[in-house]
Amino acid sequence: MILHASKAFTEHMKCKVSGPNRRLPHHASLDSWSIDYFKVTKGGAYALVMNDASLSTIIIPLKGIKTFEVFLPLMLARVADFLGRYGLPFDASNQSVIILPRSNRSLIGTMDEAKVLIQDSVYYDVNHVGIIDWESLEQELNETPYSRIDYDTPDMRLRRVIG
Repeated sequence: MILHASKAFTEHMKCKVSGPNRRLPHHASLDSWSIDYFKVTKGGAYALVMNDASLSTIIIPLKGIKTFEVFLPLMLARVADFLGRYGLPFDASNQSVIILPRSNRSLIGTMDEAKVLIQDSVYYDVNHVGIIDWESLEQELNETPYSRIDYDTPDMRLRRVIG
């Protein structure tokens, strides 16, 4: 598994990046994921984990998680659960992981777009509903069309990638 991590994520999680000062190719494949760190007003800190091929999105709360060693098993379990819903086998306990810097500007822009959608949804939930439904928000992101994948939704694109 290849993880393309933002500088904010690597600094917060205190994790080492392979080739930190080089721009390495950033190919979109099913085993390649991008990660960013973000904070939500009244919601805490989170990791946005997005599949590079489908833009499928997983949101992981970071409350109490200070190191990558603690974060990684949680993320792998969430990826296994997510891919399992589509019938894809993923052995979370048997993965080789390399962390590279993010270099794909288009994907970085899409992740920033997703963070804006998250901020807007959280603002609405906090001010009108009273609670933040993270599972519903994650589902909403995976049903949102993105220009980067020709206005497919991540759910549709993932089905095409594995189909």
